Amino acid sequence: MSKAFQVTDDVLKEVEECGALGMNMEQTSWSLGVNPSTLYKYKSQMGALNDAISRGRARGIRNMTGCLKDQAESGN
Repeated sequence: MSKAFQVTDDVLKEVEECGALGMNMEQTSWSLGVNPSTLYKYKSQMGALNDAISRGRARGIRNMTGCLKDQAESGN
């Protein structure tokens, strides 16, 4: 029998990291070892999970934008 999924601080960190890497919700859920429907259910119920997704996506975009800016400034 599998252990029930719980949203812990470690899960929120992993969700944020997946978002920063550009992973979608399905990829994130499989990375966590849960069915996508489980993650979607918790996402609709928990503000902290939504926030972690948004923070991660924003961090990923900021990092990529910074890299592109550096490349453009160096002439590449």
